[in-house]
Amino acid sequence: MKNILSIFIITILLFWCDTETTNTGSTLMPDATGGADELMVFVNDAYFSESLSKDIKSIMVEPYKILPQSEARFSISTVPYTKVNTILQRFINPIYVIAKDENSAFANDLSKFFTDEDKQKLKSNKSMVLYKQNLWATDQNVAIVIVETKDSIIATLQKYKPELENY
Repeated sequence: MKNILSIFIITILLFWCDTETTNTGSTLMPDATGGADELMVFVNDAYFSESLSKDIKSIMVEPYKILPQSEARFSISTVPYTKVNTILQRFINPIYVIAKDENSAFANDLSKFFTDEDKQKLKSNKSMVLYKQNLWATDQNVAIVIVETKDSIIATLQKYKPELENY
């Protein structure tokens, strides 16, 4: 009887464990924070300013008319790199903006997720967007916008806006 009980308990424990793995290989990844209609744009502290934040919000927010009044499609926040913590890193729809030649610690951390194919594309393009999923949390949709220079952030976001919205 003891053996049957032991086998039963072991079987339950085995089926109870989550066997789903992610692209990082971890089975214990936390859930993403934030809502599906929220975007958080992370920008290098050297580039961050209130005017840039305002410009990003004006580009990325597009009113649509379902109701008799205009409603913003997304709620958008902008955050400098130094404010990133483990909770913000797990945000459901983060957009990271990095310059092509940027040598910040944060850009270096993000580059760890670049595949060889990503690196080859980066060599031949002035700007691009890389799409990744589940880097720091489950159900996370990460966009890494690579701009040529600080001055091209707005133009690059405008260029890739339809792609980013669809993603």
